Amino acid sequence: MGSHFASEPHWDEDSQETGDAGSRVAPEENNDLSGRGEWAPGQRDSGGAPRKKKRVWPLVVLLVVLLCIAAAGAAFLVYYNAKQNEAISSMDSVEAPATPEESAASSQGSDLAQNPIDFASLAAENSDIFAWLYIPGCNINTPLFQSPTDDLYYLWRNKDKQEDLYGSPFIQLCNSRDLQDSVTVVYGHRNEGAFEPLLQFQDQSFFDANKEFYVYVPGHIYTYTLVSSYIYDTRHIMNSFDFSNPEVLASYFEFVQNPDSISSCVNPDASLDADSKLLQLSTCSTTHGESDGRFIVSAVRTADQETY
Repeated sequence: MGSHFASEPHWDEDSQETGDAGSRVAPEENNDLSGRGEWAPGQRDSGGAPRKKKRVWPLVVLLVVLLCIAAAGAAFLVYYNAKQNEAISSMDSVEAPATPEESAASSQGSDLAQNPIDFASLAAENSDIFAWLYIPGCNINTPLFQSPTDDLYYLWRNKDKQEDLYGSPFIQLCNSRDLQDSVTVVYGHRNEGAFEPLLQFQDQSFFDANKEFYVYVPGHIYTYTLVSSYIYDTRHIMNSFDFSNPEVLASYFEFVQNPDSISSCVNPDASLDADSKLLQLSTCSTTHGESDGRFIVSAVRTADQETY
């Protein structure tokens, strides 16, 4: 209510009346203390109980808080969508590198094919770039990174070393940059990150139609052929297996060729042996950071084209 509320009812000595017996009689109760027919503090309702003032301020405060939360959520969604579009545009804007056949055709009689990736320029921009991954069947065309000091550095950073929601595909220090390990694991984000298109390899028909992809390193173009794709648990592969042990390596290769998974695709023509170079592309199997497992696309190196 406003400042026109009357004060609490009280006895006024000057206005009291005297009854027949000389006793004092209370003045008539005035139910319109403000002169406007409004309720005043202390006034009783028809049942005799005091009326309580409605408390609206807590509701107003709660409403303001909810509106602030909604506004912050909307701002985050705008930022998130902008970053999604930026990541997609960045991937689309990169020209697809020449395949080994195309590089050989453009060598103009040289014994070596020309490497379509300018690693000298990339190194000048960021020396952590060591390779380039190109999967023609889906929109994956990206540099690969390795931090010399921090295994998780590129989990949330882009090629300019700035914090980024989608990070960049990377390997850890347990793997070599020349990709000569028996098993190399490349990590990348989905949810519109660089490895979002990997999820297409859960479909057997897509898997069968896109069995080859390429990795470019200084001096070489490597061709990889798909072995399998499957959902795996959350174990860190390189820390969980001693691949220097031939028996451990053989057992792991057997699993990769015949994965025991609720969702898998297999290339029956692919094979692995002690000399194989296996590349595994690993991303989340679920959305928004849930930890139910990893989705892994495994491929074996089947060709090595030297380049200049």
